[in-house]
Amino acid sequence: MPVGYYVRENKLTTPPSYSCQTTAEDTLGYDEIAELIHTLNPSITAAQVKTVLQNFQQVVTEQIADGKFVKLKNFVSFMPRLQVRLDLPTDDIPPDAVKVAAKIPRQFNRAVQNIATYERLGYPSKAPEVVIGYETNTKYPRFIREGYPFRLSGKFLGFDVDDEDLGIFLVDANDNEIEQDKIALNDPSNVIITADFGEAPAASPNVEKTILCRNRYTSNGTIREGSYEHVRSMNFIAADQLEMFVAGADATGPVQAVKHNAPAEDCRVEAILKPDNTITLAIGPYIGEMGPPVTVPPEGGNIVLPGLSVDVRLHVANAAAYAALRNFLLAHGRYVLEVCNMAQFGGA
Repeated sequence: MPVGYYVRENKLTTPPSYSCQTTAEDTLGYDEIAELIHTLNPSITAAQVKTVLQNFQQVVTEQIADGKFVKLKNFVSFMPRLQVRLDLPTDDIPPDAVKVAAKIPRQFNRAVQNIATYERLGYPSKAPEVVIGYETNTKYPRFIREGYPFRLSGKFLGFDVDDEDLGIFLVDANDNEIEQDKIALNDPSNVIITADFGEAPAASPNVEKTILCRNRYTSNGTIREGSYEHVRSMNFIAADQLEMFVAGADATGPVQAVKHNAPAEDCRVEAILKPDNTITLAIGPYIGEMGPPVTVPPEGGNIVLPGLSVDVRLHVANAAAYAALRNFLLAHGRYVLEVCNMAQFGGA
């Protein structure tokens, strides 16, 4: 049986790039693997093989919990990892801090490559569909913050937590894909995750992300995937990083911050492409009322936004930058919320 795959577009890159997502037509468990080994070695019963496999899992579990690494040459290695962040070096780690990591050696990959064949599949029907996603504390749409709950609502979203191929996955602008393992709610219409950006996420200004939902409808069924795009995390604005409203992996955006003469503070900036095709920007605190919207001139220029403890000055370079901002907003549904942490920059 060939390796089945379908092609998935990553719209966060410019130009868009494409990757191949494998999908399993069949999933093998203890019983199926035991039967195959019995076929290769008829003197060993399938029941005996299954017992050995289950004992193998128990031994590996105990040894990793004891701090040991397990290395099976040319096959796989298992090791413990502590992916925790401490506020102080003297803080205790939580009891569930340890995670099991696995490493596949190149020899195993080469062995599979030498015998694999491939089959390109059509995109599966009835894929998960996200209607809306938001950070639950603020309820800001398409805003995600690491370590905070994020809710997805739609249809066909729920998944089997015991199936390691399924779940919610976060893809950042560098194409890092991080499985979300803290699930607070998991039903067909709603899923709540605690956002995990991984060990080395894309940094500001590349804060745009895509959320992937993967499930299947029978235990051995085809994996179905849906995506929720243009989700944005906090953009950190400082003297050495002034880009705003950056799409995907782009190096620059159509708007640059110029001056914020106050201590660092969290805030949010709204960009709206109105029905008359004018663009407005407005700024406000992280929680609270937005300041008045200011119309961006089509030829570009400085825009002074009231709404924080001090006025903030942003800059659209010229007519070309204005057109880029307009196209950005068209591609994002005419409205984008940029949640920022603004340090003091542009003057004392």
